[in-house]
Amino acid sequence: MTMKAIIAVAERLFARFGIDGVSMRQISQEAGSGNHFSVHYHFGDKKSLAEAIMPHRMSDFDHKRGELLSQVTKEGQLSNPQALLRALLLPYTTQTDKHGEHSYAAFAIHLYWHSDIPMTWLTSPDFAAVARPIIELLSMAVNLPLDLFDIRLRTAVVSFLHVVVECDRSGRKGQLQRPVAEIWDDAIMAAGVALEAPAAIP
Repeated sequence: MTMKAIIAVAERLFARFGIDGVSMRQISQEAGSGNHFSVHYHFGDKKSLAEAIMPHRMSDFDHKRGELLSQVTKEGQLSNPQALLRALLLPYTTQTDKHGEHSYAAFAIHLYWHSDIPMTWLTSPDFAAVARPIIELLSMAVNLPLDLFDIRLRTAVVSFLHVVVECDRSGRKGQLQRPVAEIWDDAIMAAGVALEAPAAIP
């Protein structure tokens, strides 16, 4: 069983049950390993495994974000929060699992909002290289106190991820009344409005 296979299974299980709701043994079994210690051997503990999922996705993220940021730059929109949020958030919609669903988006909700794992996407200097300058540009564009900006940005990201996951769920049930791209664009617009609102705290 390869590390890549373990990561794919872990992402799907974490997305469905949450990081705290899945055991290392369950991940081994789902990955088809007869050795229940194989996940421990490759990753050590669940925290390290969860953190390994992110770099596994980052190459694709950075490529797409780089394209979108280049477009924003050419259009002279580097101070436009809506354009910057689109470059930051839309790449989540390109990350699907073998079933065509957005398991990484569902996993990221648990990671960013429900787990005690540090926010690596903001704190690690070698993580999400293209996301970091987008976040810095966003911070300058909305001109909020840093603590409020951090909370609002995390809320904006998680809100958008919920919309992506809900589109998967509604799509399975045949309940979507609009193209998903329109729903994603609307979610980005709503997140931008919330991010740009004046601070209520002096």
